[in-house]
Amino acid sequence: MDVRKSFWIGLVGLAAIAYDVRDHPRLHAPFDAYQHRTEVLAIGRNCDSGQVNISGTLGNRDGRWSVIEDHTHQSHGIAAVETDAFAVTVVFETPGQRIVSIVAVPDEALARQGYFVGASVGLDRARLSFARAGLTGARPVAPKTVRAPLSNIWIHGVLEADCNTSPDQVAARAADIGGLRGPTP
Repeated sequence: MDVRKSFWIGLVGLAAIAYDVRDHPRLHAPFDAYQHRTEVLAIGRNCDSGQVNISGTLGNRDGRWSVIEDHTHQSHGIAAVETDAFAVTVVFETPGQRIVSIVAVPDEALARQGYFVGASVGLDRARLSFARAGLTGARPVAPKTVRAPLSNIWIHGVLEADCNTSPDQVAARAADIGGLRGPTP
């Protein structure tokens, strides 16, 4: 199979996974009520059986990416989100010891506009970079410019981690993340 063809098949498959509840008439909800957070959450509550789940929905509202938390969206394992000129940094609640896998994909609205997202992953954070397809190939774009009405990025991953975190380690992690919080809405 042609590499380009398999890439597009994979991209379409990932976009199909990101089914949006807004497209379902019986599940429609008032999406103006999106609430975003950048504050530090309870750290260490997401570690189970030596694995940490990282998952959530990120939205760009007014040039600032943040976790969407409302009656239809919930995140796990994300402590803070920061937007800079080059990437969106997602800080994990619990640092991992080994990365199993992390995937970030645009929803159908961003995919239709030709946006791509890629993750550079460390043990305690992921940096999401964006590109947009054009006639001459994909070009990097600033995260603040990636938007479509009610669009978002879906992120999911698993890390292997030490689930025996002491209260002192939790406090140190919260202090470290506190510098990334930025303004709260």
